[in-house]
Amino acid sequence: MYLSKRHRRGLLWLLLLGVAISFTPRLLASLLQPKVEISYTTFLKAQSELKEVSGDKQEPDQKKSSDKKKKRAYRTPVSKFDPNLYQVSDWMKLGLSEKQANVVVNFAKRGIKNNNDLSRIFVIDSELFDLIKDSTTYLNPINKVGVPEKKIVFVDLNSASMEELMSVSGIGEFYAKKIIERRGKLGGFVRKEQLLELWKFDEEKFNKVKDQVIVKGEPKRININAADIDELKSHPYLSYTEANAIVKYRSQHGLYKSIEEIKQSDWIDEMVFEKIEPYLTISND
Repeated sequence: MYLSKRHRRGLLWLLLLGVAISFTPRLLASLLQPKVEISYTTFLKAQSELKEVSGDKQEPDQKKSSDKKKKRAYRTPVSKFDPNLYQVSDWMKLGLSEKQANVVVNFAKRGIKNNNDLSRIFVIDSELFDLIKDSTTYLNPINKVGVPEKKIVFVDLNSASMEELMSVSGIGEFYAKKIIERRGKLGGFVRKEQLLELWKFDEEKFNKVKDQVIVKGEPKRININAADIDELKSHPYLSYTEANAIVKYRSQHGLYKSIEEIKQSDWIDEMVFEKIEPYLTISND
């Protein structure tokens, strides 16, 4: 059958139109389909969930590395110790590794003067420092050339002589006399902080001597069931009014059964009681 040129051209256009009609819906669907953007956080979360589902386990090498990072179990010292004298094995007993213990020993060769110096050693973290800080004592500091200095000898405030008190760094002849005078009036010291009651003996002076002195023994006590006003008021912690109140309460209510009873008087407050209580006793003899 013969087709003219015009008919052939029309048939071609018809064919092209059919192809266009066939592919147009697919093209439109791909163009109009919304894009889905996944954030990096969502991607990581999905990846983590996928690992859990698939039972992804930590590799042996990773587990070994993780175990090394676990906190070391520190231990409290069994007794007071001087960090300058501790050996590697001693530090290891407290929980440090051998490498860390060597670091501390090397620092000690240059001298650890106090807890402030100790806390600056980078291998001693806050957890270990809190465990050992109350057990440290610096009796034998190391000087700059690495030679131990003369060991400090503790001086007992209740028995020391003038010369012994003057051997304490920070206590001269003046304060040595004042300490002995105060000791006599009190009947003995019960705590070293009582040095702060001395004239112009401030916190700075106290901090300088507190680690060189100790308080031993029992103070002289006053029997509140037998003492008169003069004996009571002779103590530095009691005024005439307070001494009179103690004696007056005894005469009105009978002998004291406990030292705490003196607080029944309006003149004996808690502050006065805390100071005088170590110097009182009761006896019916």
